[in-house]
Amino acid sequence: MENPYKDMNLNKITLSFHADTEKDYQEYYYRNSIKFFRLAFLVVAFLYGIFGLLDSYIVIEQLPFFYIIRYLIVVPFLLFVLLLSYTKFFKRIWQWLLFVAFIIGGIGIIAMVATIPDEFSYYAGLMLVFFAGYFFIKLRFILATCAGLFLLVIFNVVMLNFSDAQTNTILAYNFFFGSANVIGMVAAYYIELFYRRNYWLTLSVNKKNEELERQNMNLEEEIRKRTEQLEESEELFRKLLITVPDLIIRTDLEGNITFVNEYTYTILKYVTKEQLLGKNLFSFVAEKDLPRAIENSKLMLEHPLGPKEYRLVFEDGVIIDAEINGDAFYDSESNPTGMVYVIRDITERKQAELVQ
Repeated sequence: MENPYKDMNLNKITLSFHADTEKDYQEYYYRNSIKFFRLAFLVVAFLYGIFGLLDSYIVIEQLPFFYIIRYLIVVPFLLFVLLLSYTKFFKRIWQWLLFVAFIIGGIGIIAMVATIPDEFSYYAGLMLVFFAGYFFIKLRFILATCAGLFLLVIFNVVMLNFSDAQTNTILAYNFFFGSANVIGMVAAYYIELFYRRNYWLTLSVNKKNEELERQNMNLEEEIRKRTEQLEESEELFRKLLITVPDLIIRTDLEGNITFVNEYTYTILKYVTKEQLLGKNLFSFVAEKDLPRAIENSKLMLEHPLGPKEYRLVFEDGVIIDAEINGDAFYDSESNPTGMVYVIRDITERKQAELVQ
């Protein structure tokens, strides 16, 4: 089975397409993410704010500082980004705004952890920030990874230089936060890879559909041209049947007449259509010419019949000397289905020959 992703040309590290394909994907990703992003950011802002209730129970002296972080810095910034999402230029910068929001939210929690390093619930808060950044707010893998690793570095710098936390405590939480980042990076990588593969598959299907539409249009145009050619051929055939001064007769394989052109009735003035259609052509051949006519008709199954002369005797005493050319008709599988004869009245010519 053909691999639908073999021509995807995806950067294995940044998960970016080449050139215009990446631009189109970003448009596709934004269009399909914006509604969920708004809901996600609203939930994140609400949760970041509601945890202020926990502050009022856990911290007393540091409560104003914590409230400044939550309600004057982080939550307002999140709501500001959410409001910007309803502007026209947001699409151009939305991923960078999410990147900054991830970092600001994380630094806010790190500042709280450094203030009261012995309160373990705030460490859990930082874990929530990591998972929200990697999985929830629609931040691209590469930017989420950079933000997550940056926060891990900031955590260590702040805890080692601006807190009285024990080294073993910092080390222990590095294992947790490091593991959270690894899990987040791997998951975010494959989530984005899934989105991009889905986009590529949709793009490939659309291209194939467009190609099929073009082929259908070309086919319709070809059918139209063929139809016009067929109509022209039919018109030409009809004109020939009318204008050719010969009898044109079609029979089945047994010699029964199935078609005659109108000129036949001009030549055979006293013969009607009812006297010809359905009758056997050989019944009109003079008795002395009949064996030869039957034998020649059999040869027509092998090759066209050249001009042969016979005397034809019709009802009401109409007798003509005829020069006959003929060939077999075949179906689509090359099986013979009948005969066609072009009969020329040479009576006058034969009479002239007798006079001479």
